[in-house]
Amino acid sequence: IIGLGCDKSKVKIDYNGININKFNTREIKVSSNEIVKFIIVSRLEIKKSHVLILQALTAVSENYTNFEFTIIGDGPESKKIEKYIEETPILHNKIKLLGRKSQYEISSILNESHVFIHPSSTALDNGNMEDTPTAILEAMACGLPIISTYHAGIPDLVIENYNGKMVPERNLNYLISAIMFFMDNTDEIPRMGKHSRIMVEEKFDTISNSRKLEELILNKQLC
Repeated sequence: IIGLGCDKSKVKIDYNGININKFNTREIKVSSNEIVKFIIVSRLEIKKSHVLILQALTAVSENYTNFEFTIIGDGPESKKIEKYIEETPILHNKIKLLGRKSQYEISSILNESHVFIHPSSTALDNGNMEDTPTAILEAMACGLPIISTYHAGIPDLVIENYNGKMVPERNLNYLISAIMFFMDNTDEIPRMGKHSRIMVEEKFDTISNSRKLEELILNKQLC
């Protein structure tokens, strides 16, 4: 927009947000030998990269056994995900397929988890992309660090080594490294999780953002 000639001072970003008051946060404590609980909440679609996560965890499981991965959601990829798990014995007893859950149930499960994984990718068939994933915002509001991708609006949510790890789309090796980082550095989980909550409070709270937008409009700062 600025490149087309719009006055930079009149350009403001009105971020998509959530009502953070619906989500409780707590200080995460993970000892070096404790089970690290990874989780994704999303529709089971190709662009959410569930199978890629499972492939990464298969590699991680060659060196680590103290982790589990919870998948919440349903969708067209469910059979493929189930088939991969069934054919990968090393992941048996490490994956929880919970299907669809209510918002209350999701919030409760997030509060029992440690790291949120959401490696979105652009659809190869039609170029379909995410916007600002609400699921990531909700995980941040619960105080979880994030593993995600340089995709659409996600870089506005996750800052490398501040509140999570960012990887290129569909890059298995980078995804493995990001997961291994949290396995090797469990002390970083509470630090980054705290930063996630701070970010969502400062930039992605619907109530606060609505007030800011109202102020801009009433003061005619966008005119």
